[in-house]
Amino acid sequence: MIKQKKNITLTYLAVCMFFVNTLTAQTTQPKEQVLVAKNEVNIKKGKALIAKSDCVSCHKPTIKLIGPSFKQISTKYPSTVENYDFLVHKIIKGGGGNWGPMRMSPHTNLAVEDAEKMVSYILSVQ
Repeated sequence: MIKQKKNITLTYLAVCMFFVNTLTAQTTQPKEQVLVAKNEVNIKKGKALIAKSDCVSCHKPTIKLIGPSFKQISTKYPSTVENYDFLVHKIIKGGGGNWGPMRMSPHTNLAVEDAEKMVSYILSVQ
């Protein structure tokens, strides 16, 4: 009797886990789709943030200045979750070596949410 109750309990748990996993899989979007949706919403906001920042002293949409153009960046870093996150952190932490000897200044006071919007715009430039 105890062994039978144990089997019923294990079967019940397995069925519950199956349904939880099935529902989660159906309601969770792949990261790439979330990234595209986030881009569509934030491109205009990111463009406005960049226009008001010091970014424009080194970067232009399609012309290389001190740093690469936004078009060059979007070509080198296709719109993936990994590249998106990399660029957000690159803007905040600064750095160099990816485009030559000039280093990009860190923007440590910039909110992550604003950097995300900026990257959404940058990756949209074709």
